[in-house]
Amino acid sequence: MRFTNKTGFFLGALLGLQACLDLQEIEFIPFDAAFELPSLIRVNDTVQAVPGQTVAGAQSFLWEYGPDGLISEEFSPFISFDSIGTYNVKLRIEKPNGLADSITQSITVIPRIESANNNASLLIRSVGESTSDEIGIDLVSMPQDQGYILLAKRNIQGLYLLRYGPNLDSLWSLEINDLSNNQIVPQSVLPTDDGGFLISGNIEFFSRDRDGFLLKIDSLGNREWLQTIKSPSDEIFSRVIPDDFGNFVVAATISVSGRPTINVLRYTADGELLSIREIEECRSCRAQEMSKTADGGFVIAGQRLGNPLILKLSPNLTFENLGVLNQVSGSALNVTQLEDGKYILAGYAGPSIQDSTQAFLAKFDVVGAGETWLEVLNLYQDAFFDVIETPNKQLLALGTNRNPLTQSDAMLVRFDSESGTPLGFRFVGTQRANSGLRLLPYQDGALFIGSTQETLSGNPRENIFLVQVQADFFNPSP
Repeated sequence: MRFTNKTGFFLGALLGLQACLDLQEIEFIPFDAAFELPSLIRVNDTVQAVPGQTVAGAQSFLWEYGPDGLISEEFSPFISFDSIGTYNVKLRIEKPNGLADSITQSITVIPRIESANNNASLLIRSVGESTSDEIGIDLVSMPQDQGYILLAKRNIQGLYLLRYGPNLDSLWSLEINDLSNNQIVPQSVLPTDDGGFLISGNIEFFSRDRDGFLLKIDSLGNREWLQTIKSPSDEIFSRVIPDDFGNFVVAATISVSGRPTINVLRYTADGELLSIREIEECRSCRAQEMSKTADGGFVIAGQRLGNPLILKLSPNLTFENLGVLNQVSGSALNVTQLEDGKYILAGYAGPSIQDSTQAFLAKFDVVGAGETWLEVLNLYQDAFFDVIETPNKQLLALGTNRNPLTQSDAMLVRFDSESGTPLGFRFVGTQRANSGLRLLPYQDGALFIGSTQETLSGNPRENIFLVQVQADFFNPSP
């Protein structure tokens, strides 16, 4: 048998292949501008911009950021912002051979949290027990400057009333937990002329099976009467208001086969249902809140076909006019009439209050004539739930800002009434999960309620958030 040198060539090739297999693959890293930076911070927080691995080999770094175009040539600078807004941060890198690249990211800056620890103009109370959840729902002034009544939801089936004096001294509290075995959702409380209270709300059986109720209690907390609307339809009661004829009026949304309509119900002082009037001029409409107008009529805030709605009714509950904010989706959550007779609508712009939304205010000189101005905020995810007129004729709006830093913060914003221009922003909170829901004038400042979350005995619990705001709250920080 003859062996040729082909055998040696074959063996050499195998050895060469083995040598290649022993080599480790070297990862190719492109030259790209990249950096890490939080997408959300608070005013005056300091964060560090950290370049990524793909900037290896860069000789120069140029950072541009902020409303004034600040510049840094550091490798990893520390950055802060002294005003709210959404800003661009740009990084440009360059190699010695002239190869360059750049990238821009945005960062949103929201107000810092104001608390009793850092702002002497605040008095904050967290009201609740370590074994239950309490959520503030409504806050109403008592007649003749006799203080305030606060309505809250306690756990799943309970109502909770708290009575405060003019200086917020606690007078008494009352729990009602025997209305139903199903979930109770209170909506409003009304002091009555006989010293008692009228509470509106809903009994929830399923998500689209609710019964509205009115509960009358006397000055000692004894139940006088309870009226509910029971039908195959879905009935949602909102606020109850006295009319000029000694009766009570409730705004409601009644849905039949999934189609909602606004209805107004009139009850006597003894709980007799006098009338139910469907507002046929507003099909596919929902009522969120109602207030009384200077002419003895009523104005309703709500939603029509996915857009914020304002609806005006006469003292006899007949339809007068409506206005719709067609340029934004969302819902109105509150409405107030100013001393000059004009209206302010407050709510959220967005698909739903659980999604990404922006709080808005809109002014209507006359309902039905189109809005005078519309201001939509872009702080993060927020909604306005209430608005009042201040003694200096500005507007003060209360809402909730949802954010990943603390889950949520109560939000107070001042506006110029004539132009709608925002004049000042303040976030109020304690530990986390704070909200703002109802707002009242209080002395020279304001008083609001909502909810806050505290960890007691190792379990997160919802408490009532009761906050007193002094007149100088919006003054510049020292």
